[in-house]
Amino acid sequence: MKTLWFKRKRYGYGLSPATWEGWLSLTVYIVLIIVDLVITRHINTPASIITGTVILVALTIGLVALSLFKGESMRWQWGNRDSHKD
Repeated sequence: MKTLWFKRKRYGYGLSPATWEGWLSLTVYIVLIIVDLVITRHINTPASIITGTVILVALTIGLVALSLFKGESMRWQWGNRDSHKD
């Protein structure tokens, strides 16, 4: 059985980190976004803004792909179904 890095959220649609690998990948994503934004702001040319935006989109697509590959299938949820039983 494979270990799931991301699990479904209890309410709504989406995934959240469930293991240290999931938290590490989310932390690396956030750090890389901050580095991209700092470099883009420091250079501040039209080409750097476009490059920074492309990098931002690529990082986001990468995180979404990783969470879909290493996580549960996503679906809308209304909480824990077992807690609503009488």
